[in-house]
Amino acid sequence: MSRLRFLYRLLGMFWIVIGVLVLLVASGYALFGAAMDLYFVDQWPELAAAVGPLLRGQAGAQQWASLAFGIFALFFGTCLLSLRSWARTVGVAFNIAMSACLAVLVLMLYFRLTAPGFVAVAVPAALPRWLGIGGGTLALLLLVAGFHLSTPAAMDAFSGAPPTVPPPPLVKCPTCGGPLDLNKTCCPVCDNPPPPEQGLVKAYLEDAQTGRRYSVSTLRETRIGRDSPGIEVQCEDRSVSREHALIEYEGGRFYLHALRDLNGTYLDGARVRDCELTDGCTITFGKAQFHFVVEKRE
Repeated sequence: MSRLRFLYRLLGMFWIVIGVLVLLVASGYALFGAAMDLYFVDQWPELAAAVGPLLRGQAGAQQWASLAFGIFALFFGTCLLSLRSWARTVGVAFNIAMSACLAVLVLMLYFRLTAPGFVAVAVPAALPRWLGIGGGTLALLLLVAGFHLSTPAAMDAFSGAPPTVPPPPLVKCPTCGGPLDLNKTCCPVCDNPPPPEQGLVKAYLEDAQTGRRYSVSTLRETRIGRDSPGIEVQCEDRSVSREHALIEYEGGRFYLHALRDLNGTYLDGARVRDCELTDGCTITFGKAQFHFVVEKRE
């Protein structure tokens, strides 16, 4: 997990550097386009003749587009560096698109530098080969990064390290006040049976796909999550976060509280953070759907 977070931050640094470079070049051409053209033609005439039609032009729409791209790359890289969830979502399409653009640009430059009749006096003979290898490798890495940002492992990396689940709240014996173990039939101190569930109701979550039922306690919080210790309702769906939400019973009512729900918590189709639950409502954790059922005690 920590390695993935480091790699994503490294990708963010890459886009910050790209954004700064593009802004510098675009700003320079917007302000001193003619002077820069003359400088390149004077110092590297052959290289300028090769890449000029691809990278240079008169100040105008091209420079404004470059400035906009540089600002976006700088902003996107900063958010990716801080592991913002929206940067992961946007990064999937952005990195794949940039890998395709880079591959096309590298091919255009390669074929132009190796075109028949092109005399590269000031250009090293190995430049086209290294340009193809380096640019192709970078385009492939961006493509892999784009696809990997859509994986469940990336979702977990952006949602943070698995939280340390606190122990369930202590239930005291009503007779002696000592701690009760609800998995045992009597109090370890005074041998009295543990108290029944509060109120005259019992509740459970029913998986909409499998029909499996999970009991919702009225004595303690019922937590919903995935692959995390101490979670009462364990979901296998990868869209469910490790500590996604919890349900608590207070004052005769059940309440739902969203926690680190990367893919959202929904009540009857509407995204919620904290709300009251009623009998028959539908709760969706990520893509896992449950029906909340309340029954009277016999």
